[in-house]
Amino acid sequence: MPTRWEQVYSVGMAKFTREEVIEVVSNGRKCEHASLQDIDLSGAGLSEADLTGTDLSRANLTGAKMEGVHLLRANLWKADLRGAELSGAGYNADTKWPDEDFDPVAKGAVNEPSGRSMNRWLANG
Repeated sequence: MPTRWEQVYSVGMAKFTREEVIEVVSNGRKCEHASLQDIDLSGAGLSEADLTGTDLSRANLTGAKMEGVHLLRANLWKADLRGAELSGAGYNADTKWPDEDFDPVAKGAVNEPSGRSMNRWLANG
């Protein structure tokens, strides 16, 4: 019998709790294209997570550990990234940042227009 995540993932994304998201990420599974608007993931360990295409608009990501996370096409509009660690996080031109003044490079993120971040994740996972 499929888990709740497998059922929902296959038919469209629903709202998830902080604990569910952290469990999925810590087990090395993808949160690709998840709908996580307004979620509180402050201080969460999300390093190396695949958040490709994920909607994190207005999410609280203060102090989140996001090193090496995959943010290609992710929506972080109005997300709170104060104190978040983004070194090595991959993004592309389709990634939406909290506001037009946000500088992902200053936070350590890497522009990967060809999708190398995703290819690296696939090779390791």
